[in-house]
Amino acid sequence: MELINILRSIVRERSKIKQGLEIVLLQSLLEDKVSEGIVILMPQEVYVGSERYRVDAVFGGTIAFDYKSSEGEFEQAVKNAVSKYLPHLKKVEYFVVTNYDSWWIYRVQRDREIKLREVYKGGRDGAVSVLKQIITDKMEVLKIPPHPASIEALYTVNADKLIKKLREVFDGVRENDKVRPLFEAYKRIMKQLYGEDRSDGEDFYADLFVKHTLMHMMVMASLAAALKLVGEPIDLCSGVLLTFNSNSLDIALPYLNWWKIAHPEMKEEYKSKVENVAEEVVARARLVDWELGSGEDVFRELYEFLVEPETRRRIGEYYTPLWIVDMILKEFKLKGKLVMDPFCGSGTFLVRAFYRKVYEEKEEPENAYEELVGFDVNPLAVAIARAELIIAFRRVSEKNPPSPPRIYHTDTLAAWYGGEALDLKDPEYTGVVNTVISYVNAKKIEQGSAFARMDPLRLLTSLSRIEQLLALGIKISLSSNKCFENELKDYLLRNLREEDLLERVFKDMVSKSDFVRKLSALVKKYGNGVWATTIVSAIMPSMATVLKPNVIITNPPWVLMTKYRSTYIESIREKAISILKEVLLKIDAKRAASVVTGSDVACMSLHKALEIAQEGVGFVMPREQSFYAKSPMRSGILLTYAVVKKTCGNSFEKCDVKLIDIDYDAFEHGNYPAIVVVKKITEEKYSGEARAG
Repeated sequence: MELINILRSIVRERSKIKQGLEIVLLQSLLEDKVSEGIVILMPQEVYVGSERYRVDAVFGGTIAFDYKSSEGEFEQAVKNAVSKYLPHLKKVEYFVVTNYDSWWIYRVQRDREIKLREVYKGGRDGAVSVLKQIITDKMEVLKIPPHPASIEALYTVNADKLIKKLREVFDGVRENDKVRPLFEAYKRIMKQLYGEDRSDGEDFYADLFVKHTLMHMMVMASLAAALKLVGEPIDLCSGVLLTFNSNSLDIALPYLNWWKIAHPEMKEEYKSKVENVAEEVVARARLVDWELGSGEDVFRELYEFLVEPETRRRIGEYYTPLWIVDMILKEFKLKGKLVMDPFCGSGTFLVRAFYRKVYEEKEEPENAYEELVGFDVNPLAVAIARAELIIAFRRVSEKNPPSPPRIYHTDTLAAWYGGEALDLKDPEYTGVVNTVISYVNAKKIEQGSAFARMDPLRLLTSLSRIEQLLALGIKISLSSNKCFENELKDYLLRNLREEDLLERVFKDMVSKSDFVRKLSALVKKYGNGVWATTIVSAIMPSMATVLKPNVIITNPPWVLMTKYRSTYIESIREKAISILKEVLLKIDAKRAASVVTGSDVACMSLHKALEIAQEGVGFVMPREQSFYAKSPMRSGILLTYAVVKKTCGNSFEKCDVKLIDIDYDAFEHGNYPAIVVVKKITEEKYSGEARAG
C-alpha cells in the first residue's frame, strides 16, 4: 500500500505538467480504484521461466519483490533471485527483499552475468525514501506486466461507460445494410450456443454483441501494442494493421468489426463516440509491457468479467483451471506431435501445450507453434486464442511468428456430424464461401487418394500460407491504383505454388472460377474486414476427414442433448444410439434413445475425438457423464462407457484408459469435472502383447 501512496503522489505532480489519457487513467486507478491499481501495477505471485519459480510481486515491470518472514531468510532470497528469477525477468532493474521491518534494496546489473549492487539496507522509512526516488526516475517508462489479473483490472475500470457508448452507436447503425447481416449472423451463432430461450429478447443478444465488440477491440489493440504497431486508434482496434510487410497475423473476424465497417458512413455523433472508445482502449493497451509476463493466457479473466457467469453457464462455457490443463498435458509426449483442441475457447490448452513443448520438451518455438491447431464456434474466442498464441510465441522467441496461428472459426460438431457451415447469410459472402467449399470438395472427390495421403501438418501449412496470401493480396490490391479484381487475381496466381496440392487446387479455382470477382464484391461492400481468416475457416469442415492429429486435448461444451439447439442434433443422437446398440448388445432402440436423452453432447465430442486422434485424447468431462457411481442419472455414464469401449475393444485391450475424479467444484459453477485420458496402443505394440499373451 505504501508503494501505491508513493505512486499516487508522483502521478499527481506529473499531471500538473503533463496531461494525457495514460496519466488520467493512472490517476483514476490510484485515486478511485485503489485495489484495482494495486492489482494492475503490482501483480502478485508472478511465475517465471517454465513456471517452476515464482516471485512474490513485480512493480511496474521494473522492481521485483520477495517477501520473507524474517531477516534470516534474506541471504538465500538474494541467491535465489540471481539464479532463478532475474534471468527470466529481463526488464527488472531493482530487486527488493523485505519482511516489512527490514528492507534490502539492490540494483540489478546485467553484463556477462547477473550481479546485485546494494542500494539500501535498513528500516521502513529509509526504504520508502529510496523507492520514491526509483519510481520517480522510472515514471516515464512505468509499464504494467501482462498478468491476467492486471489485464482484467486495467480494462474493466469504467468499462461500463465504454459499453454504454458502443451500445448507443450500435443502436444508431444496427439497420445499416452492412451492420445488420453481421449482427444477424452473430446472433444465429449465439442462439445455437445459448439455446433459444423465450426470455431472451433482442436486448440480450445486442448487449452480448456490444460486450464482445469491446473485448474484441481490446484484444486487437493489445496485440498491436505487443507487435509495436503504430496507427490510428480505429485501425489498431480493428486489427487491419496486423497484415504488414510480407506477413499476416490476422486475428480479427468481421462480425465484431461492424463499427469499423460502418464508421465512414456514420453520423458525426456516432463517429465521435467510436473514436473516443478506440482512443481509450489504445491508451490502456499502451500502458502494458507485452514483453513481460508468464505462461498464462492473459485475457481469460477479462472475458469472465465482461460476460456474466449465468450467461457462460448456459452454454457450458467453462474456462479450465490451469492445473487441470497441465495435469492432462503431462499425460502425453508432445514434442514433434500435432496437438488439436477442437473446442479451444480462448486457447488455454494450446498456449499451455506450446509452453510445455518449448520449455519442458525443448522443442524449437517455430515447430511447436506450427504443431498446434484449434477450432471454436465463438468468433471472439477465436480472436482471443489467436492473440494469446502470438503473444506466447513472442515471449519465448522475441520475434513475430512466421505465420498466423492455426486457429479457425469453425463449428467443430457441425463438421463432424454433417451440419451446415457457419454463414453470414449475406449474398456476397455466401457466394465466396460456396465457391471455395464446392471447388475444394469437388477436387477432394476427384483426387481422393492424394488428399487421403496428405500429411496433416503439411495440410495446415498449406492452409496457413493460403490465408497469408489472401490477406496480403487484399491489402496490396486495395492500395493499388489499378483494378482491385485484376490486381488480386494476378497476385494470387503469381504466388500460389503448383507443387503443393492444396495451393494448386486454390490456384485452379482462382484461375477458372468467379471466386475473385465475388471476393472483390465482398471487399467493396464491407471493406477489408479481415476476410482471409473467415474464408480459410470455411474450408476446415471439408478437411475434417484428412486432419488427423496425434493428440486431442480439450474441454468440450457441457450441454445436455435435450438442450443443444442445432440443425444437426438429430445426427448426433442417431450416431449415439447406433454406438449404444453396437457396443451394448442387449440394449434395444427404445432404451438406447432414452439413454441418449439423458446424455451430454460432450460424450459424442469424445467419440469423434477418439475416432480421429492417432495417439490419444485428454478430455475434461462432466463428472456425472463419466463414471461417478453416485450420480442419479446414469445415462451419460453408459454412453461414455460405450464410446470408449468402441475404440478400445471389448476388454479395453487396444488402449490405456485413465479416469480421474475431481472431487470438488473446480469451476465454481456447481458441476464437478472428471478427466478422461485414452492412449491408443500402437498396432505393433498391441500385436506383440497379444503374441506374448
